[in-house]
Amino acid sequence: MLDKIKGAYYGAALGSAIGKATQNKAWDMIRQQYGRVTAFLPVPSDAPASGMLPEQPSGEFENGLYLSRHLIASHGVASEEVALAALKEWEQSTDCYYRFVDPTTQYVINGKDSPNRLVKRSLWKGSYFCLSTNGLAVKSYPIGLLSKGDIDQAIKDTYALCFKQYQDIHTLQAGCAVAATVSCAMRKDVSLYDIIRAGLKGAKASKELAREKGCIVYPGPDVEKRMEMAIEIGMQRKDPQQLIGEISDMIGNCCMAAESIPAVFGILTASKGDVMGSIYNAVSLGNASDAAALMCGAVMGAWKGVSSLDHQLLSRLQLPTGFDLEALSAEMLRTAEKRRID
Repeated sequence: MLDKIKGAYYGAALGSAIGKATQNKAWDMIRQQYGRVTAFLPVPSDAPASGMLPEQPSGEFENGLYLSRHLIASHGVASEEVALAALKEWEQSTDCYYRFVDPTTQYVINGKDSPNRLVKRSLWKGSYFCLSTNGLAVKSYPIGLLSKGDIDQAIKDTYALCFKQYQDIHTLQAGCAVAATVSCAMRKDVSLYDIIRAGLKGAKASKELAREKGCIVYPGPDVEKRMEMAIEIGMQRKDPQQLIGEISDMIGNCCMAAESIPAVFGILTASKGDVMGSIYNAVSLGNASDAAALMCGAVMGAWKGVSSLDHQLLSRLQLPTGFDLEALSAEMLRTAEKRRID
């Protein structure tokens, strides 16, 4: 299990680092400028990660590390307090926070308002769906790591951790889909088919749970149905450029929950087990490419283990100050093994 946990963290780090250079670019622009991206690239001056070293993961990767640290401190118990404490530490510890935090989280952590009241303001009329981002999904993979393969528990923990922070069905669907997928990937002898089905289960179950608990319901594409569309594209397309083009044009890959997470599942489906290939394809999607590649790396790394990752690239990673992924992985394993579920 340790190899799988390390695989998830290092896979997420690689995806985040490689993907930040293509962030906010269109997929055809990436193809013309870089071709197939398979290495660390200098970060353009107009990218959110401008000024960072090519080998550094983006700030969204740090988000998951701080959450992991606080989950360990809470002995694996997921709660709103754990989530907010992790965000507070992230905010106070690095300048990356303000470049990478999603707007709804920023409102909540500043205590300015809640998403429940934001949607009632005229500012958001016709734009409610803008509240639903991938901000939960990019940091939910540690929840899957702690679940020891219990998909239902991963869904419950994701909900418990972030319900009051995000409070909308679309965001919770996205977060639970990723957590459930990583949870399944932690099991022995599972197939890619099993992993993809776990993600669909997470999206569906979280929607039902959210409705029961009174989450915000506003217009917007259903994450589960968009995932199914992307998976269908992934099943039919073998050529990477055709795959990337169709997912970008038909699904999209912005930071919205119903684009970013379905795009990831389309890439995962098409990967046929190629860990680094899935990361490279996510990078080439552009737009929210660092987030997509992070999630692909976390899922595939958890499934195949750290040995499936490119060790030459791993040796060049510049990890955030104060974090040792070897030690963090070992602590997550100990926490998972000692954890008690009430």
